[in-house]
Amino acid sequence: MSLALPSLSTKTQKPVGVSEVEEAAPLPTELTASTALQLWYEMMQTAILDGQDLTTVDNLGFNYIHYAALEGNLEVIEMLIEKGCNPNFVAQNHQQIIPLHWASLRGHGEAVAMLLKKGGDMNLGDSEGHTALLKAAQYGQTGVCQFLIASGCDPNQTDIHRHTALHWACYMGRMITSQYLIRAGCSIHDKDGELRTPLHRAVQVSNRAHLMIVSMLLRMGA
Repeated sequence: MSLALPSLSTKTQKPVGVSEVEEAAPLPTELTASTALQLWYEMMQTAILDGQDLTTVDNLGFNYIHYAALEGNLEVIEMLIEKGCNPNFVAQNHQQIIPLHWASLRGHGEAVAMLLKKGGDMNLGDSEGHTALLKAAQYGQTGVCQFLIASGCDPNQTDIHRHTALHWACYMGRMITSQYLIRAGCSIHDKDGELRTPLHRAVQVSNRAHLMIVSMLLRMGA
């Protein structure tokens, strides 16, 4: 569940769009059941072999290509696209994510490259405006951030709440990703919809990783 950002208070605040699941675990809750995922793969293989409709979604609103991207399965991604599956298939649920988002947050660089080559849109956001770059920044996938920016992605793109990739990396305590994004041209002075800079976001959480980011930003003149 996405949480709205309240006004400044003594409580720790999280940027709009960060779910409790994303903050606590590497994957959204619905993706943690490996047995269910295996069954879905078996259904997908049967559908491909039988020539069935590949535009169907499961009860969560995700298509075969979403799960292939999640696992970074290049062979299956390519096969699905060759059979007519849309590389920008939008999940039929409130998240509205595309396969590129899952490949990015999992750090599957080769899958990201393949999806882009096959027509994936790096500038397409989910329901919160989180693009592949913002997803990669949230999860500390520095390599994916590098690849996306090298492929022409704007390092200062924002979500619907005007959070940049740097806002997200600082809030989530991703030191290496934050350093890279700054070198890539992300501004340490950009303000989000709450008029908060990446430094404001970094100080919202008190642990070693965030303190290191705060120290770095202050040295840079934030």
